[in-house]
Amino acid sequence: MEREWLEDPQAAHLLASCVAQGQHISVTEKLPIKLAIVDRRIALLPLDPERETEPVALVVHRTGLLTALVSLFEQHFERGRRLNLSGAEESAEHGLEAIDRQIVALLHIGLTDAAIARQLGMGHRTVQRRLHALMDEVGAATRFQLGWRAARVGWLPGGPDNSVEP
Repeated sequence: MEREWLEDPQAAHLLASCVAQGQHISVTEKLPIKLAIVDRRIALLPLDPERETEPVALVVHRTGLLTALVSLFEQHFERGRRLNLSGAEESAEHGLEAIDRQIVALLHIGLTDAAIARQLGMGHRTVQRRLHALMDEVGAATRFQLGWRAARVGWLPGGPDNSVEP
């Protein structure tokens, strides 16, 4: 899915409940087409993606086109960043509060401080204050370093990385 969806708190809340139920959601900046795939058996493509008022879609059944669409979907899913809004898993293990894990996860997928604040229902300054506290905790002078070190200490999906420090 495209990152801009997460800037809408209602959509983000719905997605968070999907993730809590075990759905895997991958976030990317921009997708080439709107597409829905059901059990690798059917794909739905809007005939005119710019006109959302008319729900007319092309239904693609098992064909070479379906195989290509599934492959396109999988490529973009793998390139995207895994959405983790629960904030719960592994928090105690890494000494990170659930709210801070959510902030780091949303920052990781590219949301601004203001969008993070809206999504989590907190003030913009509160988000900035918590980010600065996290930066201090890992010894980061910049947000880039915070992201790098957050990945190294296991705060981000994908776990710790043993790469050389920047």
